[in-house]
Amino acid sequence: MLSLMIFVFLCFLGMLGMLYFMLRNQEKMCQTLREEHAQTRLLLRALESRLENTMRGTVSPVGLDSVRETESIPQHDPLLHLSFDEPAAPPSKPATDPALELHMDDPLPARE
Repeated sequence: MLSLMIFVFLCFLGMLGMLYFMLRNQEKMCQTLREEHAQTRLLLRALESRLENTMRGTVSPVGLDSVRETESIPQHDPLLHLSFDEPAAPPSKPATDPALELHMDDPLPARE
């Protein structure tokens, strides 16, 4: 009877330890998600302000809320072509890998 009680106690301690480590890992994951969410919100705000300035036809310097009329939109902005350029035409014939082609050999001649 004593061995059964010790077994139950050790199982309880094992489950308690498992739950503790699961909770600790869950808190770490929650903190990571909060940080990523804050970073995503920051990037989204920057993208929205950039698009607003692009739609107005002007680009304001970083950190200033006033719009400067003397600056123009840069022609080779790496982010603008993703949204405003026409999509590239798909290739007329997709490239095929010759290693994937299946060729059947001629059947073996029947033995006489």
